[in-house]
Amino acid sequence: MKKCNPLLNLYGLIAMLMIFVTHLSAQSKAQLESRREELLREIELTSQKIEKARSDKSDAAQRIQTLETQIEKRNELVNNLCESIDLLNNQAIQTNSQATILQKELDQLKYDYRQVMQTAYRRHLNYHYYLMLFSARSVNDFFNWVLYIKQFDTFVTEKVKSITDNQQALMDNIYKIESSKEQKLKLVSEQERQQNKMTSEINEKNSLVQQLSEQESTLIRKIRDKENEKEQINRKIEKIIAAEIKAAKEAELKKTKSSPKSDSKRSGKTSEKTANTSPKSTPKADPLSVNFEGNKGKLPWPLKKAIVIAGFGKKEHPTVKGIYTNNKGIYIKTDQAAEVTSVFDGKVVAILSSPAYKECVLVKHGDYFTLYANLNEVNVKKNSSVSAGQVLGRVAFEDTYNSPVLYFEIWKGESPMNPELWLKSL
Repeated sequence: MKKCNPLLNLYGLIAMLMIFVTHLSAQSKAQLESRREELLREIELTSQKIEKARSDKSDAAQRIQTLETQIEKRNELVNNLCESIDLLNNQAIQTNSQATILQKELDQLKYDYRQVMQTAYRRHLNYHYYLMLFSARSVNDFFNWVLYIKQFDTFVTEKVKSITDNQQALMDNIYKIESSKEQKLKLVSEQERQQNKMTSEINEKNSLVQQLSEQESTLIRKIRDKENEKEQINRKIEKIIAAEIKAAKEAELKKTKSSPKSDSKRSGKTSEKTANTSPKSTPKADPLSVNFEGNKGKLPWPLKKAIVIAGFGKKEHPTVKGIYTNNKGIYIKTDQAAEVTSVFDGKVVAILSSPAYKECVLVKHGDYFTLYANLNEVNVKKNSSVSAGQVLGRVAFEDTYNSPVLYFEIWKGESPMNPELWLKSL
């Protein structure tokens, strides 16, 4: 009986070690399951965003970004499932090891029990106490025999209990193995489902990327075509401005030659008197100077609502990264079909048409000129006089900016100026 104790202690130590490892595995499993639930919630929220984007037909770049987030979360979920499957595999190995140890322990217990029972049979330990009393050589032998019988009964009871407990533990381990197999099959099935969804999302993302790339290529061609047309318009404007400047100089020279000296003096005095009069008030602006140059930083905007989306000079295109445009004016985003008004009193010297800028109106203000391009309709005629705030036309929709946009320039003679330095601060 004492020979069995070291073996039982060894089995007890192994069992405690298995319980500790199982406890750690249970903690890891709980953490994985908690993270998996969190990922599933995040994926569901992102899926709702994707569905909304599809129904709204929103910007492809935003949909790509949302899909990338979804794919990243989905990939993390697949990794989580892989870790869970690996954990179940490790648990299955541990459970199989425990079952093997329990089976060996059970076999050993049964063997020990069989040996003891055989010994007891040979020694007739099943005698009745009265028979033992009459067969004993002395009372002391009888009591030793009774004590031995009680120890034997205790041992047998413990062995039977150990066998029963081990059989139950073995059955529990077998159940755990089968349960782990079922969980593993579910996780593998879920993993395959998530991978299929991820493949579908990757394909959708690649399709959107291809679509966006094609759209960008088309947009780049449009921008380049527009830049070329803009240069052609600017060359026409420069010619018109040069012609206007030349005509003004010739008219001034002719006037000077035909006027007598006394008239010239009187003219000079009149001009000086006119120059000293108070400036006229114009709509939506502070009191303005009678000449254009005196209104730098005070000119009213040509639109009721405006935001500059592309400034003066060399600027990166706001919607296509890496593409730069050389602007001699500014692009102003506004409301659909908004009215475009003159920023100062002047004379319409040209009305031009262009595929890129549709209708364009060039207004002369003494030595200065303003250009209003990308109009759908024009309400003025060439050589007509206009006042500050007068409606020139309505703004057109601009495809490359995907909004109604006015292109606005200011020229001093043949030199383009930055309009934002001339207009009132927003």
